[in-house]
Amino acid sequence: MSSSPAWTVRPQWMASVARQFQVLIGETMVARGCDEHGAVVRHLVDGIPDTANRAEDLVLRAILADVSAHFDHFVQSGSGRGGRGVAHAVTRRFRPTSPRPAKHDFVEWAAKYSAVVTRSHRASSAQRAAGRIRKQFQRPWRVVELAKLLGCGTRSLRRDFQREYGTSIPEHCRRVRVLYVIDRFSNGTKNSVAEKIEPVAMEAGFRSKNGFYTAFQKSIGLTPTEFRQLPAARAREIVEAVKASLIHREDGGHHRILQNCAS
Repeated sequence: MSSSPAWTVRPQWMASVARQFQVLIGETMVARGCDEHGAVVRHLVDGIPDTANRAEDLVLRAILADVSAHFDHFVQSGSGRGGRGVAHAVTRRFRPTSPRPAKHDFVEWAAKYSAVVTRSHRASSAQRAAGRIRKQFQRPWRVVELAKLLGCGTRSLRRDFQREYGTSIPEHCRRVRVLYVIDRFSNGTKNSVAEKIEPVAMEAGFRSKNGFYTAFQKSIGLTPTEFRQLPAARAREIVEAVKASLIHREDGGHHRILQNCAS
């Protein structure tokens, strides 16, 4: 911890922590599988700003302990097996007397939690299809091709995907690609603002400029130019809403719990 008044929580630090947890919520909700969850959590927890004093350390420990406890409850209520005690064991390490950094304990907890979820929640054909789309979103996926790879019927995959995600497979794929384009510009340097957006859209898998602009406006509700002109806070709200639309409906309660923890 760096030097700062012992019992002062910096507003900018708290705002940064809240933003990072919002990102964590969105990314973990669209991740599937132990390895994918673990990689996302490790990357995003590294981005949580370090505490500068005892007060900030206690605040961070409280947030992480609360998140892990709610996740543990989700596993128990969702599967009825395999989840009990995963968060409880790690939550003990979030006590103020713990000698290790709270972020380290949270990453350890996330790895155990993800393994439990993978074991106790068998992925449906729709979930496996969504996972393939996320990993290879540049690929021009056809429902027939996905169904063959997953060993299920084309009609049943279309039906189940619509029921479980509330949208069609092609629309799901378009939203993933749009988020990729936004992420490229959001995480770039100031020079990236002047970069042509069309080449990035082609890289994401769109086949034409018009196809990209149509998909962007349908997913975001604005043109790319209008979106770039938004205040950062409003742009984040829209992106989080699109990410939420990619979440499996059974994870909806899980998502709301995390939002409450991060707010």
